[in-house]
Amino acid sequence: MMITCEDCRGAGKLYKSRYGGNDPDVWCIGTCQACDGAGEVELTAYNTDSATDDELLAAKADCTDTDMLDSIEATLYWRRHDERKKL
Repeated sequence: MMITCEDCRGAGKLYKSRYGGNDPDVWCIGTCQACDGAGEVELTAYNTDSATDDELLAAKADCTDTDMLDSIEATLYWRRHDERKKL
């Protein structure tokens, strides 16, 4: 399953800003190396933190790899746990 690249946020390119943040003076500094410009990366047991809950639930439904299932379930558990702490 593919998920949005965390490094480029799905743009496939990296951008630089003179002042940082959301100012109009932004330019492209090249293709994202993490996704090779695709804007998406393969979901693995090592990058479940960058996936959305919907992406994780979809991957969980189709997954047969025990290690991957453990990683997905742990990520979802800790997200719910962190949300409850905020209440």
